[in-house]
Amino acid sequence: MDVQLKDDNETIKYVSFTGDGCAISQASASMLSQHLQGMTLEELDELDTDDVTEMLGVDISPMRIKCAVLARQVAQDGAAIHDGEITLEATTVE
Repeated sequence: MDVQLKDDNETIKYVSFTGDGCAISQASASMLSQHLQGMTLEELDELDTDDVTEMLGVDISPMRIKCAVLARQVAQDGAAIHDGEITLEATTVE
């Protein structure tokens, strides 16, 4: 999944995503794209699993939580890379 954020150094102004995945990951990415607009990068960093599942508004089984939080994790990792907090290699899953 690829998530693009555009900010004005204060708030997130635009969010888009591309990628293939299950219905849960796609729905979560779509809803998160709307939810993140107007947030700060600090607020993005503070989003947790409960925030994402609450945003979705449906019960997610433990086996599908990773699908629901994929877009959030990609966005958080991207913001951390942008800020120099982590490297791209640190986010790679083998």
